[in-house]
Amino acid sequence: MMKTKVLNSDLRNILLKLNYLVLDESKKSSTINNNALLILNSFRSLGYSLSKDAIDILSNQDDLSLTNFYHANFKLLKNSVCDISHNIFYKNFPYLAKMSDADYIIRAYLHYMSATESDFGFIDNTLKVNKRKDKIDCQAHILDVIKFEDALLILKDYFTKQLESVNSISYPLAINLISFSNTYNIKLEPKDIPFKENIEIYFASLKTSLANKSLSFDDFKYCKTLHDVLRCYISLSKGSYFINNSKFKFISLPRYARRLFLNKLDSLIMTDRQIDDILKDRFLWLKAFEYLHVFEYPKYKKIYHFANLLRNYKNIGYNSELNKYKDNEEKLLDLLSIKPGVFARNLDMLLRNPNFNKENILASFKKIGNQVSNKVLVELYNFYLNRNSSSTRLFKIVGEYVSYTEIEDNRANLDEKTIRLVLATIEEILSSSFNNLPKLDKVYLDPNLKYLPVPSNNRNTSFSFNNYIYGQQIKLETEKFIRIFTNWHNIKNERVDVDLAVEIFDANLKYITSLAWHNMSGGKFIEAYHSGDLVTAPGENGASEFVDLNLEEAKKGGVKYLIVTNTIYTGQSFAEVKPYCGVMFTENRLKGIFNPKAVKIKSILTHQSANMVAGFIIDIENMSLIWLDTPVDFSYYSTSATNLNVKFILNDTLKNKMNLYDFYLLHKGHIEFVDDISKANNIIGINNQANINALEYLTNFFLSANNIN
Repeated sequence: MMKTKVLNSDLRNILLKLNYLVLDESKKSSTINNNALLILNSFRSLGYSLSKDAIDILSNQDDLSLTNFYHANFKLLKNSVCDISHNIFYKNFPYLAKMSDADYIIRAYLHYMSATESDFGFIDNTLKVNKRKDKIDCQAHILDVIKFEDALLILKDYFTKQLESVNSISYPLAINLISFSNTYNIKLEPKDIPFKENIEIYFASLKTSLANKSLSFDDFKYCKTLHDVLRCYISLSKGSYFINNSKFKFISLPRYARRLFLNKLDSLIMTDRQIDDILKDRFLWLKAFEYLHVFEYPKYKKIYHFANLLRNYKNIGYNSELNKYKDNEEKLLDLLSIKPGVFARNLDMLLRNPNFNKENILASFKKIGNQVSNKVLVELYNFYLNRNSSSTRLFKIVGEYVSYTEIEDNRANLDEKTIRLVLATIEEILSSSFNNLPKLDKVYLDPNLKYLPVPSNNRNTSFSFNNYIYGQQIKLETEKFIRIFTNWHNIKNERVDVDLAVEIFDANLKYITSLAWHNMSGGKFIEAYHSGDLVTAPGENGASEFVDLNLEEAKKGGVKYLIVTNTIYTGQSFAEVKPYCGVMFTENRLKGIFNPKAVKIKSILTHQSANMVAGFIIDIENMSLIWLDTPVDFSYYSTSATNLNVKFILNDTLKNKMNLYDFYLLHKGHIEFVDDISKANNIIGINNQANINALEYLTNFFLSANNIN
């Protein structure tokens, strides 16, 4: 049964993007209602027009229906078109130096709690500031009017296509999809769901179907593995497979739903060896089997058998064999050689065993090393580059966002000789795996590749000569002032609010202060200021926020690292908005907004599913910039300064990593290198001189993952 016949503002905004306005309740008038023309003129003043069919529909409505329609949609259109005046701060920048903390806090709260349509922002009222009156420069958008029932069909089609997309669904869109399906009891029916994360979202949208007993075996067709089914059960229970799964509590399912889950699990079991997949999350599966009442359904023989094995947990699976021979070096190495990927994950454990011979371990690993993916080998290499550098371990979870978990590292350090042996072994394995690649003669390696880490995934290899890639280091100027800036524009029919923040840390990665809308004058002790908060970007020039910082004073104040973040508070992704972020350098403080000659770095933030992005890091001691464009897990009620992931990103980025220059030197078996660029037939690099793009070449040959057993 449908719970409501009114669409919320988020769903109305989605329909507006598709050029639709919704008439929630339709009551026909006995005569033509000329008030429809008044609505037409009012909407035209905002830059919108109505189609002929829309005018015909509205002309046949009674006054009450028209009134409700107008009030529901006028504010929606006005906020979207951004035809509003707003105060700008930077004309008075840095007037904040004279503002007391109390004054500042009052203005910050007023801004986000009581800002009106015509007063975006807050400024010192004693300062005279001209208001901008830019309007979006666009032709009138023609909108159709649809009834509530038609809106549901259009939204169903829209959300279905999102599930079928080859991109993961953003968090705000996922919330709207789940709410839409459960609120209006509309089951989405995608042909396929390519992304596992999107399968979780789909199952979260089935809570109403679960309650009214319309969940079916067909809903499980998107689940290809046992873990897919587990993830879906977790999703129905309002959780995520990726976070805190060991502490998760399942919901109780009705009997018919338990049978569906067990039937699907049973159908996916093809061999007893799949028990190893379940053993990886033993306690989570034990909880799931308890809530699924698996022992009440012996007819599902295979999953019943697995549950029995799991409950008794005696000498089952590959892992139990490993445990059985954990003190027998020869047997253990033979077992691990069956599964090279498992060998790679257990290499450190073997090397820490004082009773094992390190040379034997590395010799065994070398024999099967070419069966481990190059990606895993590079990650393993980076791990040993930093093996003894920290007392904590960071676990990086890469999904829609990047998030981290930090735990204490109680593992004993390895001696430096052993670490060197491990690194040399991995280099030898990689080098031998490249020998059969196509021959290249007289190749010059661009020295700038020394400032690029080997990408950890294919997304990080995407590159154009107009943009930077993850982890790329760029040397900076040594002038006195730096200006960090973000520039963006509203997009069609939508206001965009991007917030720039700079988080400041010392050499020990201790947080010092933040420069952002919530703390614009927090850096005045080092002559650093935030220009102010703009919440819309109309017109040809859009909007810019920036931070000015005196580098000399910052160094005296113990500052070493600046982390630059951007957050979109209006729900769009960075891929939609495409804001520019970068830095300028000058000997004197800039008076205007931009000096094109002072711009040294400028690049686009491009993430598909992110509302908060760590753009780059600046090391002011070594005057270098490290490009990130990394999505950060984000809450609309938090700021980057309160987000631990921002500090973890800094920590993770500063670790030692194999660079592309050293990586390519491992290819001497099939590449003839020359030191003189004038004698080269080929140049491998990332600049316009290169005829071989280092990253594209890397993707085609070196980072394609091998099968890992």
